[in-house]
Amino acid sequence: MNLKESIRRILREESNIPKVIARRVTLDELDKIFERSLDENTEDYENPLSIMYGASYKTFAKFVIDIMISELEGNFDIPYINDEDEYIKKYREPLLRHYAPIIKDRYMDITSNNVDESVLREETNPIARRIFRRADQKKLDKIFVDGLGIMTARYLQNQHNWHAMTFNKFKQTIISYLIVDMCTKYTDICFGTEDFYDRVWEFMSNYYSDRIEERWEEIKPK
Repeated sequence: MNLKESIRRILREESNIPKVIARRVTLDELDKIFERSLDENTEDYENPLSIMYGASYKTFAKFVIDIMISELEGNFDIPYINDEDEYIKKYREPLLRHYAPIIKDRYMDITSNNVDESVLREETNPIARRIFRRADQKKLDKIFVDGLGIMTARYLQNQHNWHAMTFNKFKQTIISYLIVDMCTKYTDICFGTEDFYDRVWEFMSNYYSDRIEERWEEIKPK
């Protein structure tokens, strides 16, 4: 091992990078994965059609790290951790500490806001993490957009039969379409107790409520 590699090994051991990751991924590879995730989430933050649009710093930072970890799990044989608390402790928190200054700079660039890094200590929604560690955000958004378009077309074509349609019913129909399609494409997301399904429903309803309401305002009977 040459001097450069020895120095890099020492720096790696003293860094916040989890050892299980450091043993499998070089620093250059890890930085490239991080940069891809950072750029992808920046695009989503600025895209009005993305669920990441206008996200808080806490959400933005966690999604950057979680998408990064998903790539590590898929391409570098990093062990998958299903337990939420263990995942946060072993993977997310160390990587957040390591990359927080860069994430903070990027977030301030795109929002012109100062941020408080202490918010990163708050836990994210476990339902959100379970969904987005398995389903690509853009693909999930596409399912939503498809469902929104299909249900809008059906409503407009059958408006005389759907005179009793309300916003809540319209929203329920679209969220049902989204969840069924998501569970068909990503079967490992949709298992658990009845309470789990209720929480998925609540999460999806909250995420997409504003966009569904905008569409309803456009098509509802005047």
